[in-house]
Amino acid sequence: MICPQCTSEVPVTEAQYLSMYTCEKCQAVYFLDLTGQPEFGDMSAQAPIEANEEVISNEVGSEIFQPQDSLESIENVFSLPTATEAESAFGYAVSEITDFANQDGSISTLSYDLKVSGLDTKETVFLFKEAVSDVKFGWISQDIFSTIKNGECEFKNLNPVQAFVLAKRIQFIDIEMEWKQNAQI
Repeated sequence: MICPQCTSEVPVTEAQYLSMYTCEKCQAVYFLDLTGQPEFGDMSAQAPIEANEEVISNEVGSEIFQPQDSLESIENVFSLPTATEAESAFGYAVSEITDFANQDGSISTLSYDLKVSGLDTKETVFLFKEAVSDVKFGWISQDIFSTIKNGECEFKNLNPVQAFVLAKRIQFIDIEMEWKQNAQI
């Protein structure tokens, strides 16, 4: 292979492919691709590299950053929020979630009832049981399984989170679902 920096013939083995390579003659550092060819930017625009000079890639997308660039100017390119903005946005989200979770039950209660039918085959019942057997739901799975009669099962007063997660888990099972929304004010 020919070094792109000093144009000298340099020996490269297959073991060095897909790794960083330092030219033995000029100390240029570049990445060797899968074919053993160097990957580099426009080498003609760069000054020759001195033997003791550290090579640092400073190109990100189409922007080129110089060592003297401040962290603030780099953050502006990536549109990163400042620490204060991020903390306030996060704090706002946490506040909203906390307010929702701590609502007085007398304000509004939303729940769902679900009637599942089509639990007629052993495979369908197995898939259904597997989907609803999770302690995170906050129910006792055996109580639900004991209510399966004539291929039907009912869930009463599911909170919105339980209803959403349950719907996601059973959506691909070959069953029929009948949802009912309950809202009390």
